[in-house]
Amino acid sequence: IVWALFPPYLISFLDPAELRGGRPLSGKWVGIRFWPVWSLLKERLSLELVKTTELKKGQRYLFGLHPHGIMPWGAFFNVTTEINQFSKVFPSQDVRVAIVTIAFWVPIYRELALWGKVMDCSLPVVRRALESEKSVMLVPGGAPEGLKANPGRHSLVLRRRDGIFRLALETGTDLVPVYSFGDGSTYRQLVPEEKTIWGKLFLGAQDRIRSLIGIVIPVVLNVVPRKCKVATVFGAPVRVEGVVKEPTKEQIEELKERYVEALKRLFDDHKEKYAADRIEDLTIGW
Repeated sequence: IVWALFPPYLISFLDPAELRGGRPLSGKWVGIRFWPVWSLLKERLSLELVKTTELKKGQRYLFGLHPHGIMPWGAFFNVTTEINQFSKVFPSQDVRVAIVTIAFWVPIYRELALWGKVMDCSLPVVRRALESEKSVMLVPGGAPEGLKANPGRHSLVLRRRDGIFRLALETGTDLVPVYSFGDGSTYRQLVPEEKTIWGKLFLGAQDRIRSLIGIVIPVVLNVVPRKCKVATVFGAPVRVEGVVKEPTKEQIEELKERYVEALKRLFDDHKEKYAADRIEDLTIGW
């Protein structure tokens, strides 16, 4: 049976659907967003979807998701499935979640992601999605931010992440900060002290792997995500006035600062409810 299914699956595997925005029609046909299995994840992580403001009907947005974590369980499943009725909470939004290219090399996972409106995060793909009036969710912190994840920690990598802000200016797309409280607490990972010899060797090896394959392989101390509360909170849009074909460094920095302030307010407004056990407040680094 396996060998009989291999040829047709190979055709599907080699089809670069991730460059075309995924396979939402196939996903709708198989009903992936409504599969009962997602309820197990919701129960394990007490997933919650929080809307703080209405989004304009018929308007596209760039959603910035924070933090990346080892795996952004809450944010990912809150958007790609109907685990918390995303389509009813945000009825005007057709969102594509953009992830790293190498993730689409994994058989089976690749198909599930494509059915769930997940696509490649490369700039041309994201730009095409926005031009077709789709909203897109990006995770600016990427793999380096994942290395900072641990229970109670809220450390982001954003200061040198110009791409999302440049794209917002070039396409005239408003930015929406999204903070997923608890996503950084689902795993415990080994994080040695940077100043020690062991720490330098360990972190150097991780950085080398990231430069070669585009992702970081963390050393986690638990395989199954920890049972904890995960609340994905969508903030108010940060306005982008018009299209700027060639944004200057000053324009990018100005938009970034406004976005960072909005993200900080979002965190501060909800930290007592969703991060009462935090070790640190939000820190935004390089």
